[in-house]
Amino acid sequence: MGILCLPDNAMIRSTRYLLLIFTMIGALSAQVIITELSAISNDRVFHRNSEGVAQLNSGAQWWENDFDTTFWNDGTTPIGFGYGDIATDVSASVRDRTPTLYLRHSFNLSAGQASSGQTLSLLMDYDDSFIAYLNGKEIARADAAAPGSPHYASQISYNSNTANGTGSTFSIGVANQYLTGGDNVLAIEIHNESIDSGDLKAKATLSTPSTTYVNSGDSCKWFPGVISPSGGIFDPAFVSSQSTLFVPWGALDFDVLSWPTGDGPVGYETSGSNPYALGTNLSSMRNNQTGLYMRTTFELTAAELAAITTLQLEVDYDDGFIAYLNGYEVARGNLGSPGDVIPYDATASGSHGASTDNGGAFGPDLLTISKENLIVGTNVLAGQVHNSSSGSSDLILHMALRSTGAGGVEFVEPDALYSYFIGTAEPSGGATVSKVADLEFSDWIELHNPTGATVDISGWGISDDALNPAKSIFPVGMSIPAGGYLLVLADEQDEFNDVAQYFHTSFQLSSDGEDLVLTDASGVVQSSIPGGFPKQYSRQSYGWDSANTIWGYFDHPTPGRANGVMTLSERVDSPDFSPEGGFYESTVTLTLTTNTPGASIRYTTDGSEPTATAGILYASPISLSTINNKTGHVIKARAFKPGLIDSKPKIHTYLVGQDSRLKNVPALIFTGDENETFFDDHGIMSINGGSYVNSQWVENGPTSYNIPMKRGPEYERPLFVELYKPDGSLRFREEAGVRLSSSGFSRPRLILSNTGASPWTNNPREKPSFNLYFRDDYGAPKLESNWIEHDYNRTTYSKLPAHLIGGQYPVNDFGQLRIRAGKNDIENPFVVDEAVRRMFVQMGQKGSVGRINTLYVNGEYKGFYNMCERLREPFMQAHHGGNEGWDVRQVNDYPNGDVTAWNEMIGILERSGGGDLSLSDWQEALGHLDPVNMADYFLINIYGATWDWPQNNWVGAKERSSEGRYRLYVWDAEGSYQNQGYFNAVNYNSIADDLLAQSDTLSQLFQLLIKSPEWRLTFADRINKHMFHDGVLDHRNQADSTFRQHLLALEQDYEPLLDFGFGESVNLGFYATWSSPTTGRRRYLLGGEGAPAQGGDRTDFADNGLWPSVAPPEFSQHGGDLSVAFPVTISASGGAQIYYTLDGSDPRDLGGTIQSGLSPYSSALTFSPGRTMVKARAYESGSSTWSALSEVEFVVDLAVPSASNLVISEFMYHPAAPSASELAAGHTDQDDFEFIEILNTSPTDTIDLINLSFTGGVSFNFAGSAVTELAPGERAIVVSDSSAFLGRYSGFAHPVAGEYGGGLSNSSETVTLSVNDPTPTVLHSFTYDDESPWPDCGDGLGYSLVLVSPNSNPDHTDPVNWTCSEEFGGSLNGNALDFDYATWADFNFSSSQLLDLNIVGFSQDPDGDGRNNYLEFVFGTAPNVPDVAEGGISIAPVEVVGVDYVSVEFTRSGFASGVTYALGASPDLTGGSWAQIPGGEIEAAAPVLLPDGRIRESWRVTTPVSDLSQRYFRLEISSP
Repeated sequence: MGILCLPDNAMIRSTRYLLLIFTMIGALSAQVIITELSAISNDRVFHRNSEGVAQLNSGAQWWENDFDTTFWNDGTTPIGFGYGDIATDVSASVRDRTPTLYLRHSFNLSAGQASSGQTLSLLMDYDDSFIAYLNGKEIARADAAAPGSPHYASQISYNSNTANGTGSTFSIGVANQYLTGGDNVLAIEIHNESIDSGDLKAKATLSTPSTTYVNSGDSCKWFPGVISPSGGIFDPAFVSSQSTLFVPWGALDFDVLSWPTGDGPVGYETSGSNPYALGTNLSSMRNNQTGLYMRTTFELTAAELAAITTLQLEVDYDDGFIAYLNGYEVARGNLGSPGDVIPYDATASGSHGASTDNGGAFGPDLLTISKENLIVGTNVLAGQVHNSSSGSSDLILHMALRSTGAGGVEFVEPDALYSYFIGTAEPSGGATVSKVADLEFSDWIELHNPTGATVDISGWGISDDALNPAKSIFPVGMSIPAGGYLLVLADEQDEFNDVAQYFHTSFQLSSDGEDLVLTDASGVVQSSIPGGFPKQYSRQSYGWDSANTIWGYFDHPTPGRANGVMTLSERVDSPDFSPEGGFYESTVTLTLTTNTPGASIRYTTDGSEPTATAGILYASPISLSTINNKTGHVIKARAFKPGLIDSKPKIHTYLVGQDSRLKNVPALIFTGDENETFFDDHGIMSINGGSYVNSQWVENGPTSYNIPMKRGPEYERPLFVELYKPDGSLRFREEAGVRLSSSGFSRPRLILSNTGASPWTNNPREKPSFNLYFRDDYGAPKLESNWIEHDYNRTTYSKLPAHLIGGQYPVNDFGQLRIRAGKNDIENPFVVDEAVRRMFVQMGQKGSVGRINTLYVNGEYKGFYNMCERLREPFMQAHHGGNEGWDVRQVNDYPNGDVTAWNEMIGILERSGGGDLSLSDWQEALGHLDPVNMADYFLINIYGATWDWPQNNWVGAKERSSEGRYRLYVWDAEGSYQNQGYFNAVNYNSIADDLLAQSDTLSQLFQLLIKSPEWRLTFADRINKHMFHDGVLDHRNQADSTFRQHLLALEQDYEPLLDFGFGESVNLGFYATWSSPTTGRRRYLLGGEGAPAQGGDRTDFADNGLWPSVAPPEFSQHGGDLSVAFPVTISASGGAQIYYTLDGSDPRDLGGTIQSGLSPYSSALTFSPGRTMVKARAYESGSSTWSALSEVEFVVDLAVPSASNLVISEFMYHPAAPSASELAAGHTDQDDFEFIEILNTSPTDTIDLINLSFTGGVSFNFAGSAVTELAPGERAIVVSDSSAFLGRYSGFAHPVAGEYGGGLSNSSETVTLSVNDPTPTVLHSFTYDDESPWPDCGDGLGYSLVLVSPNSNPDHTDPVNWTCSEEFGGSLNGNALDFDYATWADFNFSSSQLLDLNIVGFSQDPDGDGRNNYLEFVFGTAPNVPDVAEGGISIAPVEVVGVDYVSVEFTRSGFASGVTYALGASPDLTGGSWAQIPGGEIEAAAPVLLPDGRIRESWRVTTPVSDLSQRYFRLEISSP
């Protein structure tokens, strides 16, 4: 306790509360110093080196002579697997893991040998494709596209080639042009035709007619292509990590004494013909269980284990299996993805018959697996097998295990004795997933010991935060030898340090720049980068140039080696364009400037990349005049200056003098290198050689290739993309990746023979669709734009959703977009697909919508397109909220996730057998599917009689969480409404002829759903909602239905384009047929609405149990605005009784009973102010039949949101890092704790939030959320992750409306709150920042930003009107986190430390700085870092107009709750003499918030020193 003593002479002496000593050691004269780092690497974008070879990033490449192969494997050729002459079998490392193998042959030549003038040739016997390099130059390739074409580690071969034992000869050229005296390297990459191909081979002979340099049987170095071997740093210890799943029941120590035993193979067989030869037949499983578990043991001696190179697992199965060695997964088939936990009641991914099914010959799969999980002694081979359905006739798992090669040993015979467990529950209380390190390029830090002796760095700390310098601690025994280097990987994978090759930190480096500090075991700083390191770039490292004693960028990173001379000090500023790109009527004079003095600018006009020596040197303004009425100018510019990093290129397109019809819709512009991005030789539309057989492309030699036939990230190319509105203003300008998009059916039929045409032919074989990908490999991780929004006339198109008539779209960040060319409706009418997708969203579902647009490629018009959202994981996350992964499936494909959850859902629905699904099974199914979504999905497709559906053209998705439910999404609805003659006619029976007649996946789902009485009634509910009362599918108001408004709006967009290209008008004649009261679609679905036609009325819905015989109730006013006490009546036909609710619940309980407490309707209803949802059904007791649901909403006296009655009252943009308990709960991302709070400032009005949305910074629509109205003075919260938020604020009282899409930037972001109706209006839009004049305390220190005096509705854009919350985690209007000692400890100690009272106890001092934990808590300092910053207690005299007073200053925690600080005084230091000075006798200055989040207090005792009786003072601290 610091004490002030006043001597008799009244001289004031003060003591410091703590004496803090901070020893500064010269950063670059210390024992160990930071010398180099890389904080960003790019594993996607290639660039070409001086030899023209495409490479990732910088540094030595794997095909270059000076590449380090320390961690590569040794072998001899031939190398591969699946061929008889293989000398080095790599199947265990390659097969099922990667399609690629890298190898290097090194050989040494004298100068004379290298000077040969003979022709050099390469003889290659290969499977399936290869690329060869000699001394860094590409010399040959086959079945691998054009010379120079980039290849990823994950890339399969373009064509298939079988090694024939002889090989093919490739002439290289004169030997002396390729060979060199000294070391030479022949490097080869081999690519397989698929990741699971059964064969791969490389055998190379490099020779001249007189000399052989490399031959079969020579030694080589090889590396499995699970990651690119160069272009970044990764941990080689993670390369061999294969198994991701561990199951306790498969381990040796698991007790199976209670399990029955039987001979293998184990399963069941009930087939009367060709039964499988089982050792144990468990036929009782049929129709009861789908999963079976089994295990057997075998022994290995040390000698036997040492003799094993690889293992062969023989397996024959029906329908899906996983095999385990000692509990670890080693193989699986038709049962999810590697690492997936498969529940006991799951079903297989599909049907897979054992080899002898249907009388076939026995032919099991022979799988090569690694021996890494074997041990000396007893081992366990275990398997689980699952059926495709509980009613399947057989379930089989046959396994045998042996070593491979000569002298192979059989360890497990097929008829071994097994212990087995029938899957009535999990066999061991559930499986556990073994967390496996991510094999990826990591950020890295290089440490150097410049001294002449080894330095022990045990206990040293390294961190990216100077205030927390010991984030990662080096383990005992770690040292750096004299003059040596240590490479540290900063990738948050420190949990694997016990098995890793490198030391991994608990943090990653920020590519935007941050602190980097190295401290010794005493907490003394040994090395740091002054001011932190700056922004980083993927092709350069950053480090210390000892020769010039400066920090800077290196063009050639040297991780783990001495740095060269720094050549680059910073990056050149990118050019500015004036004026900016867009539509222009006449000549534009363009000026290019850069803010970097002395920099030159070069530009191109064809989309190619300007370099310091290529492109036009900018010298004066550029005149851009009209080229023609469909071509603009693309200007790609870049700035250069010696000694600086070249600037990022910038793109602007000037559409000068374009035809007015092309300016009716937004212009989408692709810009990129024609040869690299778009066309031949390497672009996404490049086709070379081959021929078309039956209209499908087939290869005809090793030089033929077809990039459009390939799908996946390997065939993505970088480009710039711009979107200009018709008025010329910019919607967005971003870097992205582009791929060609097409179905598996269409890809081989693409011709793309005239890509230079303008526009492209409106032929689906010549006009491709595209996908755009936004990621930080290119620029921004997501596209942030309001590009979807439209401004159709609100009066004309009153039935369209708000975002099309001037309002805001609920999402404004996009990860992927589809640029749709059209196919079956590629020319006219073209608009149906977009219209149907828009209507699906209006039905209340999430779905993809977009805009009609033009497309320009490098400034040249290519045609009209429909840009829309792509239904993949980023879409799901943005629209449904959260950051969880998703299972996304479509026809025969899983773009994201896997089939496990889908099969679980199907397995439950299949329990219906031949009858109706039971209520209990339906209730279980509700945990897997969204019944309303599925009803809407099938309804809109049945109503439109969609063609080429349901066997094609659908997407389903489910969040991979306990809250996830499968939903269906409309996609490729161009085949609906018979808009082409060959599509399904208006009288087509989609239910009988498609959904109930076909066996495809979607038809199977419908056939199962319709067996549930609950879902049938749900379907009827949606019919009543959408096909009556002017619903989305109610076309009876033929002239002004919702669908007609959509069609007319799209016609307004599209017709000028159709006229420009073809002189046609949009054909909407199909609408009249479909909506006709006499011949329309309703006649065949509901019947009875006009004179018979085409065979008379049908009642397809009622015939299939989808429309009850009891009509739904009718309201005297079908919802809408009411005045207080206005009566509303409900009626029903046929004497049925009416039951209704006012709380949003269904009057009918699941199972068909009347909701408890309800009485039949008897008199008119009246409503109080607010929003009331009335749900009513008619019930016929005699037949126990319920009608479809009628639901209407009445609004009484609700205020419209405005800038004067609604404010953003608080937001947390950069929360504190997760605590130990939060990390344990799975909340590892601090951004999950973000929130935004709104406040109704009106003293009288309840505000209607139904049309309110956040449209900037984050995306959130209050319609359909948990909060749709806000009472006077009431607040509501939207959050990033509700689970994380409610976990941190467990006592929170205000309502959480829901989770928003996107997230708030940790530095700066524009937040926008808007209302869509009755007039689209931005209520508040402001841009916060983490730097002055905005309060900087909100930047990760635990504070939120709070609006000052919110009831006065201050200007949100003025930083003065924002202040920091007083509580940790934010104010939340008094519901903030209670930051007591236990909470403080949770945020400052790890989970293991929290269990040790010797660390977390009040009186403990774990960092040894002399301040115990309790004092660290109350003063806001860190308990695990010795405190070196100034800011303790000082008690000193202060003179005020000649009079001395006692003054006290101290720094306290900004958050510690329940803590009080007071000034105690004593005349003589005796125990009973101490007393607190009353608060009224102390004058306190306003507390000052410090940059580190603590509070500085300044007090003055109001009694002059001369009048005080006390001589001693102390700061007294108390808390509960």
